[in-house]
Amino acid sequence: MDNDSVTALLHLAINGDAAATASLLSEVKLRGVGLQTMGTTLLVLAVQAHDLDAIETLLAHGLDPNAWDSQEITPLIAATQKGYSEVVEMLLRHHVNVNTITPCGVTALQEACRFGHVAMAERLLELGADTEACGEDGVTALCLAFDNNDIATAELLHRYKANPNVSLWGNPLFLLSVDIHSVDFMKLLVEVYDIDVNQTDANGNTALMLATRRGFNDIVDYLLPKSDVNLVAHPGYSALAIAAAAGNLPLVELLVAHGAKVEPDSTTEEAPLEAASAQGRVAVVEYLVPLVRDVDRMNAEGTTALYSAVFNGMENVLGSLCRRANLDLVMKNGATYLCAACFDGNLPLVEGLLRYGANPNAADLEGNTPIMHALLNKHLTIVQRLLEEKVDLNVQNLKGEPSLFKARSAASLKLLLDAGADTSITRPNGCTVLAKVICLGNAEMASLLLPFVDVNAPIMRTTALRLAVETRNERLVKLLLDHGADVDQAAENGRTALHLAAQLGDATLIELLLEHTKAIDQTFPDGCTALSTAVEFGTVEAVAALIRHGANVHHVNESGLTLLHVASAVGRTEVVPLLLAAGVDVAAVDEQGWSAFALAVDKNHVAVVSLLLPLVDPNAMIVSSIAPGLIPYSGAPFKSFYAGFGVIHMAYDVADDPTMLGALIKSPVVNINLRDAARRHGLTALHGACARGLERTVQLLLSHPELDINLPDEEGNTALHLACRNGHVPVVGALLASPAVDVTARNKTGEDCVAMADGQPAVLALLAETT
Repeated sequence: MDNDSVTALLHLAINGDAAATASLLSEVKLRGVGLQTMGTTLLVLAVQAHDLDAIETLLAHGLDPNAWDSQEITPLIAATQKGYSEVVEMLLRHHVNVNTITPCGVTALQEACRFGHVAMAERLLELGADTEACGEDGVTALCLAFDNNDIATAELLHRYKANPNVSLWGNPLFLLSVDIHSVDFMKLLVEVYDIDVNQTDANGNTALMLATRRGFNDIVDYLLPKSDVNLVAHPGYSALAIAAAAGNLPLVELLVAHGAKVEPDSTTEEAPLEAASAQGRVAVVEYLVPLVRDVDRMNAEGTTALYSAVFNGMENVLGSLCRRANLDLVMKNGATYLCAACFDGNLPLVEGLLRYGANPNAADLEGNTPIMHALLNKHLTIVQRLLEEKVDLNVQNLKGEPSLFKARSAASLKLLLDAGADTSITRPNGCTVLAKVICLGNAEMASLLLPFVDVNAPIMRTTALRLAVETRNERLVKLLLDHGADVDQAAENGRTALHLAAQLGDATLIELLLEHTKAIDQTFPDGCTALSTAVEFGTVEAVAALIRHGANVHHVNESGLTLLHVASAVGRTEVVPLLLAAGVDVAAVDEQGWSAFALAVDKNHVAVVSLLLPLVDPNAMIVSSIAPGLIPYSGAPFKSFYAGFGVIHMAYDVADDPTMLGALIKSPVVNINLRDAARRHGLTALHGACARGLERTVQLLLSHPELDINLPDEEGNTALHLACRNGHVPVVGALLASPAVDVTARNKTGEDCVAMADGQPAVLALLAETT
């Protein structure tokens, strides 16, 4: 038989083909085929086929009986799996190691236990088989005996000192036997192996707890005399608490009879009564209540058995608990029983608590009464039930709020009003119930409330109408106006509802308010009107509405600012045309001498400047203490333009953005060479741009056909002088590129460009190249 044929037969044999196995082993016995290359596999196959001759032949050729094949099976393991005792003995005669363990952690003893071959297991144990051998999973021979519920094998292993404190599937073997109700094996571990019955799992559960949780009364009955009945698992449950939560009264009684504590020593432990109450276990609760000294015992979280019942909606245990409990006790979380029931909207619980004497006015730690909780959560039926108890509707919580402040629906508000709730009570900060309703945006509630209140009473330094405008609730605003709200009533800051609507830019609200105002131009402390407010902050529609209703477009505030000043200063491009169409004075100046046009230039609002430019004199001089200026060069004093300057002196930007300058020079009448007033300094826009090194601005100025590049200031310095002195190489280059520039010009001290560039080597080099 050639090698290919042998390989093919081996493949079939490994996959369970008995005929292939027989044929292959026949070749082995006759010719010794494959001994060198597949010896171990052949030996395992021979064992599995129970071919004693083949086994003997292979062993006689010196094959290692302790080696494993590609499937990690040794000959001894194969023999124990099959129960071939004579093969085992044959291997033993060839000095097989009974403790050989495969890479996956398997031994012959394990397999004997797995397959229930007790006699074979005993033979291996006699020869020193290790009872504790295992792989990474920790599975020992005893685990495998347990898995088969093989008591005989387990007893055998005990005689050879097998360790019972092992785990299977991550659980201690003893606890696992309890958890799956393997009673015989459990008893074996207790009575034969003397296992610690109080051992715990990762969560602290003992066998007694597991049996209790499963309801295995027979195991509980067996373990009780042997166990510590009061051990506690995470999160604080004892066996009694577990039985109580499960409602297993027979177990509860049994545990108590064996000394289980009905009242834990520590507040971190779950009280059995609390556990039963939380689950509504009536029979258990009735049994436990007479046994406890303190029904009101609080746990670590500061709650009681009765609170657990209320929190979980277990009204069926109320009777048993309420007869001994303090029904008005406040929990550490601030709640009372009745407050909690009202918060949840549980009418049967509320009825029960009231029936057993709970105080309907007892407040929680924040001062909120039961009816406040019911109102806040819109539990109308409970509100009605509490009103039958004549509750105090005017008592205030710690925030100073009575019950009216908690109403969240028109129906609940009506119930309170009909019951005589006092609408005049306010919070300490002055907030009224009307303000609360307005903030809720509930017009239906406001409609019910308005007949009971003064609609114009001050509220927190403002008015009800202003609050409604602030919410932008048109229906509320109309409702307040219909009930006599004064549009012209000002808040403490002097602003009316109309001022606020203008600021918000709500044209619809403005139209509503204008129907009722008698003072459309009423001012507040800084002299602003509704129209000026709308111009600064509001929408175009708001401005148009006010103008349409006759608001004064020529109004001037206390600083001398006109509406056009305001619109220009904040860049309201869409508002400026409305004002111009209404005939505002474009040339008007404020107290500082600034026109609207000048403000637009100063604030860099190019679009506004473009709108106003055709209507103004762009060369008009501005005389003001608030004025720009220039430090021509390092060490020179600041030269202020307060005596007079033009907008062109403000048109260049320190970031060298020439957009505003570009907008100005589009005017055919702009004086590109305008100096500051009365020739005080004689500085032009070009002087300023060159002194600051603004290359793009300089390039734009140079492009103007009327620019005088050599115009000197009062000290005789040209723009080139200043650029050279300050070392602005790109600007110097731009100036030198102009054919009109005079590089020989001298200032009044006789300095030319070269002298001014002293200490600026890059500029000097550039001048040298040019000259």
